[in-house]
Amino acid sequence: MLNIRKHLNRACHLTGRAWDETQMVQLLQQSDLAPTVLERFPRQLSGGMAKRILACHASLSQARYILADEITAWLDTALANQLLEHLRGLCERGCGVLWVTHDLLLAARYADRIVALHQGYITDNIRCERLQPEEMSEPLKRQWQALPELNPLFMPTGEGIEC
Repeated sequence: MLNIRKHLNRACHLTGRAWDETQMVQLLQQSDLAPTVLERFPRQLSGGMAKRILACHASLSQARYILADEITAWLDTALANQLLEHLRGLCERGCGVLWVTHDLLLAARYADRIVALHQGYITDNIRCERLQPEEMSEPLKRQWQALPELNPLFMPTGEGIEC
């Protein structure tokens, strides 16, 4: 059984990259993870920890492309935003990220482009800076309009959402 350090070291070797423990420790600390996480085994990690470790590894290995399938699922808002900022930094350094998500609001905030599927077909391919309901397909428009954050009937109070 391999611990996280050995997994990451092997992955670096397979991609032709040198294992740089000092850099990995810095990346872990930037992701609010203690360096001791390298001694753990995969079964000992929470889902959020595993996702952040993989994002750190993508940085270390200088990945050219990342498929991030539901990478923010089950993460609290702060961790999701932190992870997406990390991915944004990778994009700025030339890494391509294909992010699969059902969270339209996060996608609008972090993605360059939204490609929406409905019943197995692409219905939308919109740059986020031009994301306007009148440019959306009906299924995407319904999803967009259903977001509580955009619905004037839901007014935030100090104690949750009030209708």
